This record gives sequence, structure tokens and C-alpha cells, in this order.
Amino acid sequence: MVFGAACWYYALRHWRARERPVYLALMALALGFAAGAKTSGLPICLLCGIWTLWSLRANKPAFLRFAAFAAGSFLLMGSVETYANNLLTLRHLFGDPSFIATISNREGVRGAAANCIRYLFGFVNIGFDSSYSRYRYAAWTASRCRYILRLAGLGNAGYCALWNDRSMLFLKDNMEESTDFGPVGAIAAACALGCCLAALGSASIRRSVFSRLALAGFASLGITCLTVGWMPWNNRFLMLPMILFSVALTLPVVRAGESRPALSLKIAFLALLLFSAIFIPSRSFNKTPRDLWLSMKRRDYVATKRLPTMLDVVTDVKAIPATFGPSLLLLNAGEGTWVLPVLQAPLGRKDLEVLAAPSLTRETLFAAAKTANGRQLLILTLKKQVLPAVMENIATVRQYAGEDTVLFKFQPR
Repeated sequence: MVFGAACWYYALRHWRARERPVYLALMALALGFAAGAKTSGLPICLLCGIWTLWSLRANKPAFLRFAAFAAGSFLLMGSVETYANNLLTLRHLFGDPSFIATISNREGVRGAAANCIRYLFGFVNIGFDSSYSRYRYAAWTASRCRYILRLAGLGNAGYCALWNDRSMLFLKDNMEESTDFGPVGAIAAACALGCCLAALGSASIRRSVFSRLALAGFASLGITCLTVGWMPWNNRFLMLPMILFSVALTLPVVRAGESRPALSLKIAFLALLLFSAIFIPSRSFNKTPRDLWLSMKRRDYVATKRLPTMLDVVTDVKAIPATFGPSLLLLNAGEGTWVLPVLQAPLGRKDLEVLAAPSLTRETLFAAAKTANGRQLLILTLKKQVLPAVMENIATVRQYAGEDTVLFKFQPR
């Protein structure tokens, strides 16, 4: 989504400089990619698309070309089939309505304001990462955040259904989705906030590129605050505003000139960047240099590091053809399970096929046995119990450490 938005802006700048049709196509392609990459990309795609059309309103041929390119790009890359399936099966564009209601901000603008305050406090970083149990200032920051929210009359506003002021915490657990953006991110957010406040009283600041980047960052942050309920692991929704904040911080440093104070500022900023690039990754849970090396040598180990019990499952799934010969594997998974590593196991192979079987009955089991065409039929359950009627025709191959995670072999009687 962030990549798509960046490509759209890059193509927009080139269109304004050269007005070549290829840049209209590239803008449309970028927006289609953003819409298809993630549901949160849809509002970005919509807003950027409307802005582009508005800016092209005086140039009718360009307006029509972009509209045609955008329609084609959305059809080809916008995951239209996924959104259509959501509407047909779940009656909601974005997925399961109950899940969406659980994670949404239900207090509107009031909740958005509260969420913005929480994210700004969550950005605070004093230069190191460690687990939450030793991260004392994270607990202090959370308590100060609650105090500010109470003063502003925003207590318990904006949370997803699973959280409230009493349970709110900043994890800082070295996970990329629940820690922060390091000292650079903290300084970038603080400078962006100061730039926006200064722009309120100065027309020259409002016209500067730094101010516009900061305002765009807060606009993106505002969309997230307004739509998504606050959770400790919402960093994945904050990539675009943080990139805009960071660019708004970097540009004035780079353009600071060659005076002694300017050179001192550049050296300090470079030192901070090097510190962030070297020290912070070394404290990451699964993005250390060792993990990057192992991702080439032991990819399954790195992919399942957060849930080690899945490593044995994935290893056995990949070894099924060597053990049983050409096989068909039915995947019967419950909610909150890691199905992607299993579904990816047969990629590029002809001796293993994996089919999702969300409802495993005796009828579907025998129907799958017919489609196996002589291949061995196996069943893998992930956090899901098998119906007693099905148990009569399967035999346990291996019981795993995970809850109700079992590999079965079809054995007709």
C-alpha cells in the first residue's frame, strides 16, 4: 500500500513536469496495486484517485485517459474478485462484519482524536528496545497517555472491542507490529507535529514542502485513527504516515547547507541513522542479521519462529511425497491458524496438492477420495476437532504439540 502510494506520487510529479500519457498509466497502476494489496489501501486509492481527477479536470483528454487507465488497473490488480467474494459470502466489502465491528473505532471523531494521542505517545523511543518487562519508560509513557486522555475527556474512546484504558499498554516487545519506529521515528513524528502547529500561524511554512509532507502524514494517520480501533499491534497501519514524517525530517537536514552548525546537524543525524540501522535490528525478535541469513538457509524456521509448533507441521507436509508418494492433503483449519505455510508447501511441485476443507464430513471425505485418482489422501487439522463420523475412516499419523493439530491418513472401511 505504501509502495503504491509512493509510486503514484512519483508518477504524478513526472506528469506535471512532462505531461506524457505513460505517467497517467503509471499513476493508475500504482493506485490499483494499493487497492489490491490491503483493504486499508482502498481509501488511499479513492482519495488519491479523486485528487488526480480533480487536478486533471481542465485537461479533458488526460482526464478521460486516467479514468480509463484507473478502471482497467482496478479490474486487473485491485483484487476485485476478493471484494466481490466478500460481498457475496459475507455481505460486507471488507470481510466478516462481526470481525470488522470488533476491530473498528466506534466513537467516530472523538475516538480518532484519542487514537491519535495514543499513537503519538506510542512513537516515543529513547534509543533502545528490550522486552516490555524491562522497558520501564513504556509503562510510564502509557500512564501519561491515560492521564492526557482523561484530561481531554477521551477516556476509553477509539479502542477496538478487546481493549480499554485499563488494559492499554505499549508492548515494546521487539516485534515489528507492536514496538515503535525507533528514535528516528520518534523525532520525525515530533518534528512533523511541530511543523503542523507552526503552519497554523505562518503562510510561508504552510507552503513549504516539509509542511505539506507533515500534513499528508497526519491526514494518513487520521484515516487510520478514524477507522481502525486502537490495538497495541497497529504499527502495520502506520507505515505511510511514518514514511511521510521521516521524509519531512530528512529533507531539511539534507538541505541545511555547509555551515558548521549545519555540518554538525548532518553528522548527528547520520550517527542516529547508523545507530538505528545497526543496534535496533540486533534487538528484533525475527529480523536480526542472523534471521536474514537463516531466511535463505532455513526459511521454514524463520517463517514459523513466532509459532514454533508449526515448524514440525510444515516440515512433515513438505515430506509427505517422500513418505506416502503422490498425495492429496485436505486442510481442515479453525480460526486463528497459520494456514499460509501449509498452502505454500506444494508450490512448484506436482506430487503434492493441498485443498482447503473448512467443513470436513464423511461425504466430503469420500468425495475427495474419488478426486485423489490413486494418490494418497491425508487430512491435516489445525485447531479443529474431527467429527466422530469421519474418525471411522481415518487413522492418526502424527499428533502435534499445537491444539487439535493432527495429521491423518484416509483409511476406508
